[in-house]
Amino acid sequence: MMSSDWMPASPCGQDCIDAPGDAPRVWAPTRLLRVLMALGVLLAAIPVLGVQKLVDPVRGRRLMSSWCRMLLRSLGIRLEVHADAAEADPALLVANHVSWLDPVVLMAAVPVRVVAKTGIGEIPVIGSIARGAGTIFIDRLRLSMLPSVVGQVTAALRAGTSVAVFPQGTTFCEPAKGRFRPAMFQAAVDAGVPVRPVLLDYRLTDGRPTAAASYLGDESMGTAMRRTIAARGLVVHLRAMPSVPHEGADRRALSLAAQEAVSAVPA
Repeated sequence: MMSSDWMPASPCGQDCIDAPGDAPRVWAPTRLLRVLMALGVLLAAIPVLGVQKLVDPVRGRRLMSSWCRMLLRSLGIRLEVHADAAEADPALLVANHVSWLDPVVLMAAVPVRVVAKTGIGEIPVIGSIARGAGTIFIDRLRLSMLPSVVGQVTAALRAGTSVAVFPQGTTFCEPAKGRFRPAMFQAAVDAGVPVRPVLLDYRLTDGRPTAAASYLGDESMGTAMRRTIAARGLVVHLRAMPSVPHEGADRRALSLAAQEAVSAVPA
């Protein structure tokens, strides 16, 4: 894949963190049980989305957060939140991008809308859930649509809703490997809201980093999902950092400050 500022290509692969087979795996019956439990949680999204339409947006997003936590548990994944990323005032949350699960992890921790690629919206069932959760979709093949997406994010922020974005543009095994593109930071500038960096870090229960949940290189979504479901003792750590100074800053200054904040977090 060719790399550009709009469509960066990740050089990362499974061997960036752990060699194939290094991550402990659960038995086949456990993998099957996880699949069945996840399917049950996906079906439970139908009444959740129905109730979400009947309550105010804040309660609706909290309900979706609870559903996301259920989905993570069904997959055998433990979420550890080391600092509360939710604040009274809206903010643009900017996170490093590691896994196909990253949007679920963020929504599980924070009642937030996320920006995701259009391909997510085209997946049966999952796409419907994403749309119901208020996901803002971005088509990386159509650069001309970028101002519209930034405008949607700005409108959500002005309406009092926090939005989470992945400014690296693709997945990397380590936060320091991909630079934060500045485009989405314009929404924070236009809305006059703070930017809050968030680190997503996938590890095993013994503290070792792992690529078991990663979605890297040219592998398919199915391959990434199967590897995640098979992993034993997977823990995702979410570390929210203080907002970067935003008064008078432009989007490039904000992107650099957020990138440095995420990259500087010790392993």
